[in-house]
Amino acid sequence: MRFQAQEREKHTTTLQTNQSGESMQHLEEVRNILSDVLDLNERKKFLTEASPLLGAIPELDSMAVVNVITALEDHFEITVDDDEISARVFETLGSLTAFIEQKLAE
Repeated sequence: MRFQAQEREKHTTTLQTNQSGESMQHLEEVRNILSDVLDLNERKKFLTEASPLLGAIPELDSMAVVNVITALEDHFEITVDDDEISARVFETLGSLTAFIEQKLAE
């Protein structure tokens, strides 16, 4: 019984580590796509999970949002419906990444 509990705990820790690593990878991929589409150049390195997007990055206008979504759809092989896009999704780099991870889990 004790052995099973230890194995379950080890498995849970491994899953959390994998999910965290995968999440960091997705954050980096979303950051790269955002930078490429918006041509952010050196500003890319200052983008963190908490970095605000809408209203904070002048290049991120309505047309750029469409281009970012298209690039994300192509890269992650997902489909984003028009009614899924909101200011909340584009609030921060982290919220955009969370949205992508949610789409990948569907």
